[in-house]
Amino acid sequence: MERDAEGNPTGVLREMAASNLVTSKVPPLTIAQIKEMLEKILPKAAAAGITTADDAAVSPEIISAFADLEDEGKLPVRVFGEIVALPELGVEEIPLMEAERSIFYPGYPAIEEGYSYIDDLPGLLDGESQYNVTISTIHDYSDDEGLFRFQTGKLFLDGVIEGHTGYLIEPYADEPSTYGTINWDVNKFQDMIEALDSLGFQIDIHAIGDGAVRMCLDAYQNAQEKNGVRDSRHKISHIQLIDPTDVHRIHDLGIIAALQPNWFYYDENFDHVSLPYLGEERAHRMYSLKTILDSGGMVAFGTDYPVGTDYLTYNPLDGIRTAVTRLPLPPDSPITEPYRPEQLIDLKTAIEAYTYWGAYTNFMENSTGTLEKGTIADIVVLDTDLFSLPFEDINKAKVVATYLEGKKVFTDTEFTADTA
Repeated sequence: MERDAEGNPTGVLREMAASNLVTSKVPPLTIAQIKEMLEKILPKAAAAGITTADDAAVSPEIISAFADLEDEGKLPVRVFGEIVALPELGVEEIPLMEAERSIFYPGYPAIEEGYSYIDDLPGLLDGESQYNVTISTIHDYSDDEGLFRFQTGKLFLDGVIEGHTGYLIEPYADEPSTYGTINWDVNKFQDMIEALDSLGFQIDIHAIGDGAVRMCLDAYQNAQEKNGVRDSRHKISHIQLIDPTDVHRIHDLGIIAALQPNWFYYDENFDHVSLPYLGEERAHRMYSLKTILDSGGMVAFGTDYPVGTDYLTYNPLDGIRTAVTRLPLPPDSPITEPYRPEQLIDLKTAIEAYTYWGAYTNFMENSTGTLEKGTIADIVVLDTDLFSLPFEDINKAKVVATYLEGKKVFTDTEFTADTA
């Protein structure tokens, strides 16, 4: 909770611990409302050439909405849901997370209309918890071949640089008294990662600052030492800033860097936020994409929509363009200088980060992510060959058809072969 010099609240609430003071009072969206919104956005995603998406914060209402849409044949995109682990509960939440992981049976009503598990979470934990109750409202169904699936636990470790809540190794340049914010107690965080890993969860951690990234790597290393090494495909999302001495650990630990290349340019906030908040050296050390790849790290791309910089987008072509140019996405941007041009990657690598490595991240590389015999025909058809375009024009290519498991889920009715 932000306060002024006299200690009075300013009205600004930063990160979940503070914002929940307000959001917990807001009635949750009903399943019907969520379905209505999903039926608007998912066809747009398919029209942008998206065949698979990760939802990084599903609730029981969202679970039921996705399950109902799949049962009704209205999912034009495959969705992997991620269950948020709450720092105030820690390992006590795991029984619920295990139960939720099993709920993706198509069409099964996971919960009653309007129910929100956040307020009643203690009542859903199993008999081994301190609350000594049983899970009675969640049934154990599974359909691991469906379009809506669970396999991942999500933790939000820090905040963002813009709010001075991204956690840094060294203090903020403009506020030397703060290193940022950590949402978890360090020991409870390591315990949670170790426990989820031991139960076979894939783990995805939001980490912006270099201090948070190091904590993630330490926790994953601890889990491997305690539980042994397995094909976990754990993720760190964002990695806006990473200390150079930590880069090799992404490869060494087999972690996937889940990055958003549509952020990788000089935006309108750089001079007013990044530069004064981080200082010259760190502000010009963000988004070390090529450095991670050159060290052998695995990288998968996404957009983090609806979060972004000065240009919100869910279009993969925007991300591919920025990965190979490091130039601003807003068409009216006056900036012509690429951000950290030494971090540019080639077009083939950028496409693979959105296709093969996206599939690999979701344990589907033997089924999709490439066009070859035996795969399930997730196909995106463009009106032009990306390799024939100037890099600055890559996002001007148009999606003319999208197929999900061989079924056409989008077609541009104005497109014909003659107009290509």
